[in-house]
Amino acid sequence: MNVVSCGLIFDESSQKFRLSQSKSSLGLGKGLYDYQWIVSFPAGGRKVLCGVSRSISDRLSAYISEFNREVPKSFKALHALVQNTDNRVAVSISGPHDEGVDVKELEETCIEKIPAEERLNKTRGGNGGGAWDQYDDLPPSRGVFSTHETPKKYYPFIRKKDHIAPQLTPSAKNSGIYKFKRTDETESQYIGMSSDVAQRIRVHASKASCDADASKLAHALSQSPEKFVVGIFPSTLGKTPRTLRSAEKHHIEKSKPKLNSNRGGGGPTLMKKRKAPEKDTEILKEFCSAQPAKKKRRQ
Repeated sequence: MNVVSCGLIFDESSQKFRLSQSKSSLGLGKGLYDYQWIVSFPAGGRKVLCGVSRSISDRLSAYISEFNREVPKSFKALHALVQNTDNRVAVSISGPHDEGVDVKELEETCIEKIPAEERLNKTRGGNGGGAWDQYDDLPPSRGVFSTHETPKKYYPFIRKKDHIAPQLTPSAKNSGIYKFKRTDETESQYIGMSSDVAQRIRVHASKASCDADASKLAHALSQSPEKFVVGIFPSTLGKTPRTLRSAEKHHIEKSKPKLNSNRGGGGPTLMKKRKAPEKDTEILKEFCSAQPAKKKRRQ
């Protein structure tokens, strides 16, 4: 019986998880195998999920597919740990076992060998790692996003009479993390998150047009909109709020943008609980209607 190990890595170029070795190089053939997914934490300690399979190659592919889902259909506890790329993840595979081995007994034996405090299996009969909410001692997931990227494209702003407007493309209508910067400076000016980046950027521009918002960004944008551009971090497009909050906090701590009042991200509107859902456009209309009318410029 052979024992082989392989690491799990996150490929920055493809933004996908994959094994550090090809499955063919692991020498996995036909037969019954047992496996262990081992997650080691930076601060010490680990969690282990084990199982058995007669189609080990297909089973590994199924795990990799789930790891690359934003919202997993199975292996939820393991998926949450894998998403934090600070953790070190590896899989250990043993086999093939003799044909006469009972599958259920083999799996139960493998699970019982794992210390209770390290075990991710919900029951001693397997059951795929269970749900994330079951494990109170697990560290929070950071989610999958590139920690070293910058926006690939920036969109300019123009002033039309008394209105400031961003020149966006349809691809910006998605969830993500966005960054404002000035064309005459290299530092980040402002970093934020939204479930609809395009709409959120328009709200920033409209508040700057009102020239009455107390935020640093609105004031700076109202003074020189033609000197500002905004871009979106590619790996954050389409991500869930949980991942976006982690990504926003990371990029703010890394870039230290001048115009962010809250260094941890998640400004007052994001953290405020509302009685009923409100769209950014509705908030903006209420905001602008409460401001004194702006005098028209002389022609």
